[in-house]
Amino acid sequence: MDQTSLTRLLQLKTEYSFEEISKKPIFRIFSTRNEPYLYQSMSRSESLSFIDNTKILELIGTGYGQKVGFNDNSKTWFVELWINKIVVKIWKSPDREWGELIQPVDNGSTTERWNYLPYEQEYEMFHLSPENDYGFKCGKNNDCEWKEIWHTRPTSKFLEKYWISPNSKWGEKEGKEDDRTWGEKWYENYDSRESSSWNEQNERKWGRVEGKQGNTTWNEEWSIEPERKFNNKWWADGIKKWGIKSIIEGISETHEEWEEIGTSRKFKITKDDGFGHKSIITEGYGDEYKFKDEFTEDVSTGEMMTQKQGYSNKRTWSSIIKQSRGKFYVHHIGQDANSSWEETWNEEPGFKWARKKGSSPEWGSWEEYWKETSDTKECKKWGKNGEEWFEEWKEDSTNKYCRKEQRKHGKIYIQEWKEIYKDEKMITKGCFLEDGIPVKEWDDIVILS
Repeated sequence: MDQTSLTRLLQLKTEYSFEEISKKPIFRIFSTRNEPYLYQSMSRSESLSFIDNTKILELIGTGYGQKVGFNDNSKTWFVELWINKIVVKIWKSPDREWGELIQPVDNGSTTERWNYLPYEQEYEMFHLSPENDYGFKCGKNNDCEWKEIWHTRPTSKFLEKYWISPNSKWGEKEGKEDDRTWGEKWYENYDSRESSSWNEQNERKWGRVEGKQGNTTWNEEWSIEPERKFNNKWWADGIKKWGIKSIIEGISETHEEWEEIGTSRKFKITKDDGFGHKSIITEGYGDEYKFKDEFTEDVSTGEMMTQKQGYSNKRTWSSIIKQSRGKFYVHHIGQDANSSWEETWNEEPGFKWARKKGSSPEWGSWEEYWKETSDTKECKKWGKNGEEWFEEWKEDSTNKYCRKEQRKHGKIYIQEWKEIYKDEKMITKGCFLEDGIPVKEWDDIVILS
């Protein structure tokens, strides 16, 4: 409670305490009369009544009045005094005392209220006039202090509340200025704090949040309009920062997530235009790496594509993956300090093919190609690693063929064989050659049951 309010509360408590008021002559009359009566003259009236187990004595004169009552059920006293339009009301129960003072001021009135218990005290003042109402209320409950401030005018309203305890503070505000309404909330203790605000005008709403706990801080900005929604949140903790953002405009949506740690950054952007076109971009970079992944989709055509590229230390890579109804295409390229590789794969109705190649100190260089149709399969492989080698095989519904060739130590080694399926028989033919000279040959027929 601020010092001015506390001083005024103590003044009212002293001047209008029940103990002080009970010294007035009306209390002597109240204590000596026990039967109802009514006395009236031209300038004065006096009455004693009993209503609902409540004893009431009332004295009224020209320009003044006094009333004293006691409710035997609640053991509560009440006193009302008025003179020249100034009204004082006081209540006293076994554990509580409170009161009210009303005074005419200019074109309105000012009211003061007070309340005090052994562990709680309150003071309130408000002024009412045709175009300017304002006031405040404050108090203390045990170790918690609070205050409320408000005003009401033809084009504006304002209300503020705040509380202070030994370990924390918090509060809230709300108001109206012409066609704009707004509000705020905040909280603070030894280790954390947070504040939020909002505004509303016509068809638009917007606001902000700020906070801190330990070493972590956070912020949020948002707005809502008939055709647009926006939200942006971000956090920071030492060298680490991260956030999320979203924008909705009509039927389209954009969402972003990001993170920073020192000099490294990563973010992801997701978009949907509401007409079946979607995309996701993930990108990151740091002192020794960089990458970018991009995915796109057209729901109406079933087309999807993923593209990736990047590097890390001495490694690089890139890839493309395309997919549509009945079609699939993949292309990968990579390289590190000691090796490189490339892969392509294509698939469409009735036909598939793939090509792979690469090189490394351990495996040498190599390449592979294969294709497949609805009737045939075919594969070729070749490479070099101290020796040269070649491999080929083909297959259809009636034939299989395979050939392997090696070149090492100045010699050529060949292995070749065929399988032919005919008339419920399998005919196998083959040979091993060394520098063109047959080492082994065979020609067999196997009856298939």
